[in-house]
Amino acid sequence: MTGVTASVAWQRGDTGGAMLTTPFTQDLSLWTGQRAAAVEQAMVQSVVKREPWTAVQFTSDGIWGAALNTTGADQTAEHLTTTTLEAVWQGVRSQNHAPRGYMDAHTRLVAALSQSPSAGTCVDAFGNGRRGFAVELEMAAPFAFHEPRVLPSKPAAIYVSLSVYLHTPPGTPGKQAQFIWYSTPLFDLERDVEQDHVFIDIFSRKLIISGPVSGRSRYNTPTAGSSLARNATFGLLRFSYEVTAAHVEQGIRDGLARFPSHFENQSLPLNASSYCVPGYSIELEATPGAGAGISVRGLNISILGS
Repeated sequence: MTGVTASVAWQRGDTGGAMLTTPFTQDLSLWTGQRAAAVEQAMVQSVVKREPWTAVQFTSDGIWGAALNTTGADQTAEHLTTTTLEAVWQGVRSQNHAPRGYMDAHTRLVAALSQSPSAGTCVDAFGNGRRGFAVELEMAAPFAFHEPRVLPSKPAAIYVSLSVYLHTPPGTPGKQAQFIWYSTPLFDLERDVEQDHVFIDIFSRKLIISGPVSGRSRYNTPTAGSSLARNATFGLLRFSYEVTAAHVEQGIRDGLARFPSHFENQSLPLNASSYCVPGYSIELEATPGAGAGISVRGLNISILGS
């Protein structure tokens, strides 16, 4: 089973345009903790000024690095800048016959994440005797900062999360099709990394279920030897956790209870078995005047058997 991945960089509210540079020769190791050849790096920056900027690394041995610097972004406009690794699956035999094992996160083709899942690309993780999915990765966040905020009512934020996509299966009628961002925060500089949250995504208007690897989350369970989510910089750590049907269904109930009017005219299935997994993303995001670097390796997402 192989994956299709892409790195995507965007800034909400920025209409000035951006410039892509690759190969990129600057040493990013002070940000990401990882050296890479110029041909394994790319940089995106504003066409009108040097900052903000973001850069990514795709190394030949399967390491993804990302650096994000939002210095110079307008704090009063509250731009949110994002750099992601996004992935969808290829070559899955059927969402009802997905083999146990890992989903490769290290290919370099462009993903078409805006499309609904097609047959063979959405993995059944909760039906036919499957209990959910497990995630394992190693990550470092060696550098992060934020400047004082012009508006104290809008605190600085720089964070990393891994989101597994949950989608109603291929063939679901358009008006009944649903999508959930199932998000697991791993790093959030100087902010809380223990509380669960549910949100409605500003752009997609879809539910976000967010539970950090805290050991107390209702939305995941850390496995033996896993590190817990951090709110300070760190070297290479291993994170591993499981998400079961019970976790997903708890998150759906919490979302419906928190946003009843949002779901008043639509049907959000309550059972985890009503969803399959078409892909995932790792998001490095920052408000203006902040920045961080991360590197990720050894990412495995596996299906839990009965």
